[in-house]
Amino acid sequence: MKTSLVLLLLCTFGFGKDPLDKLIGKWKLEKVVMGDTPIYPEKHSFFVIINQTTLSYSDGCNRCTKQIAFVTDTSIKLDGTVGCTKMYCPRPYDFISDYQNYSGNYKLQDSILIITNDEGEHYLIKQ
Repeated sequence: MKTSLVLLLLCTFGFGKDPLDKLIGKWKLEKVVMGDTPIYPEKHSFFVIINQTTLSYSDGCNRCTKQIAFVTDTSIKLDGTVGCTKMYCPRPYDFISDYQNYSGNYKLQDSILIITNDEGEHYLIKQ
């Protein structure tokens, strides 16, 4: 009986949940803020897809994937290596693609994910 009560309390209050669960899904990059300067996508949309083991994103043309090293309640760390497709894309260059780094400290505000690292604050909206 006591074991059942403890399990019920753990489930009710969310203890034991994987912090990655709240990050899983498709996110749209809205802007990157460096200091006081925001940079917005100019030519097209940039999407990030997070699943249990990887984080994938578009660099405007090619698709890149990184392994997730670990996730805590406040930080996401990606493996240092990245694999990207190597397609030639005649699309116009978008400056924001140089600032796609999704490893760092994060916070969730409603459906907005903010990842902070050396390249600025990355604002993503849940899709």
